[in-house]
Amino acid sequence: MRWGRRPAPEDPDAVAVEAFLDAAATRLEARTVRGAERPSVQDALWLCPCYSDEDPPVLLLCTTEQGEVLWSRVPIRSSALDLVAARRFTGAHTHPEQVLDWLHGRADDPGFDAPDAEDLEIANGLRDRLAGPAR
Repeated sequence: MRWGRRPAPEDPDAVAVEAFLDAAATRLEARTVRGAERPSVQDALWLCPCYSDEDPPVLLLCTTEQGEVLWSRVPIRSSALDLVAARRFTGAHTHPEQVLDWLHGRADDPGFDAPDAEDLEIANGLRDRLAGPAR
């Protein structure tokens, strides 16, 4: 018998979001070492899946100056701002199901409470790059 905390069950929508991102984007290795240089990116979007009962990780999606989309899990006790230096930055507290619907074009945004024009421009610009030219 093992002692200690049982691992939290995984939210199937969170697993599907990460599978989508693995297929459509490049994983950014999260480095939060104090003093480490953060990669410069154009736009960044953090997604906190706090409306899930299973406690999946916070995700970060961002675009480089070359148009590449990167993604990462945000380490516990870190901020998405610790991972990248972004020209524009936004985020949403959401549910993985909402994020999955947004990635597939079935929702207008990833779960913003009251998005402004720049929030939507950042989020939907990222989604359009993930979808590629067929979108």
